[in-house]
Amino acid sequence: MKLVYKLFAAFLFTSMLIVALMAGIMQYFASEHFADYIAKAEMVRLTGIREVLKAEYRQNNGWDHIRNNRLRWDQILREHQPEGSDDEPFPRRAPTAAETPRDGNPAPSLPPPAPLIARRLTLYDGQKRFIEGRRELPQNQVLGEIAVDGRTVGWLGLSRKKDLTDPLQLHFIYEQTRAFVLVGGGILILAALIAFTLSRHLLRPIRQLTVGAHALASRRFDVRVDVHSADELGELANDFNKMATTLERYEFMRRQWIADVSHELRTPLAVLRGEIEAVLDGVRDMRRETLESVHAEVMLLSKIIDDLHALTIIESEALNMTKEPVDAIAIAANIIKVFQPRFSERGIEVYSNLVPNKEGAIMGDPDRLAQVFSNICENSLRYTDSPGEVHIRSEQRGDSLLLSIEDSAPGVPDSAIPFIFDRLYRVDRSRSRKKGGSGLGMAIAKAIVDGHGGKITASPSQWGGLQIEITLPLVKGG
Repeated sequence: MKLVYKLFAAFLFTSMLIVALMAGIMQYFASEHFADYIAKAEMVRLTGIREVLKAEYRQNNGWDHIRNNRLRWDQILREHQPEGSDDEPFPRRAPTAAETPRDGNPAPSLPPPAPLIARRLTLYDGQKRFIEGRRELPQNQVLGEIAVDGRTVGWLGLSRKKDLTDPLQLHFIYEQTRAFVLVGGGILILAALIAFTLSRHLLRPIRQLTVGAHALASRRFDVRVDVHSADELGELANDFNKMATTLERYEFMRRQWIADVSHELRTPLAVLRGEIEAVLDGVRDMRRETLESVHAEVMLLSKIIDDLHALTIIESEALNMTKEPVDAIAIAANIIKVFQPRFSERGIEVYSNLVPNKEGAIMGDPDRLAQVFSNICENSLRYTDSPGEVHIRSEQRGDSLLLSIEDSAPGVPDSAIPFIFDRLYRVDRSRSRKKGGSGLGMAIAKAIVDGHGGKITASPSQWGGLQIEITLPLVKGG
């Protein structure tokens, strides 16, 4: 069964249960209160009897003449039957043969019995103690006060009718029941319409999410869910759209990654193939120059593969970094010292302004931090024109250490700066190929800095080239 029908059935069943309970409770209370109303109306008609009982109390100075005197009690009720009572007295009857005297003279008719209402009446004293009549608890009766000289001397109790017999009363109960049934049926129909509409409305976002999930499973990552509600379903739809956007971006990156890797590997392989085929065809001799060319392409392939492997390990968070308090400035200074001969050979002047930091250390892996600085220096060494300059400085900013590396021309176009740290990205592929770079050095540097909780950014340098800034958190007392 579909979820929409399950929700509809749940709403409808709940509505039916509520309506049935409400109708039953209303019917019960209507019947009970109607019985109370009838009993109270009958008590009003018993005002005359209460006046007689009041007179009896005054005349006899108490209730002793009635207590346990059934004949007197029946006589009072027979003589003062309430007007309009539905309990008519039995008519006088003729004596039976057994009751006829032997002299043949007819015996007088027996007095009629007390009216049927007497069977429902009870007389209590002022403390509601039983005197005569129907033996029943006072709380189960409607009580009428009997007061003499402003003092309550007794109570007249009238039992409620358990079964209604009057046609008007029965018709009233019938009309009430009929009204409850009609109103309840109308409410159920309205509840069914509302339940069906509400279930469809609530499930519309879920249906859209289902369609979207099927689209994602089919690798159609451009799907989006159009939900404008501000409830939990709206939040779920927004999260779904964010997930779809992320998957779409990763799918684009995956395709771009495959294309870039294919391109990077295709070029050196094509060169190797050309060199080898030239030797096999006798076009070129197997001389040292040929071997050096093949060796250079093999080394480039090896570097690309090694960098791809390192980047994959770092980005998959499988890199086992041994973090310890380290002096990042000392590591940077050591890397500059290593690169100094190569910078001098290319006519690039290095200006270092690294200030030792004594207020804290970096929690990190010294080998990986050295790899970051090496990649940045390698990038400046490859792509800075000769003669040129490289400026390196450090400063403390709050609880962080800032390291800045700036080089001179050529610069990087503003449109290319956001992609500097992308994998296999090169501003000029042909120029970068001649420089021997793999296009992965800056991506590896960013992955390592991110793994240390730091931040690395690129911007135009004031010297006409590129500026790389690295911000790493300091640990006080390290």
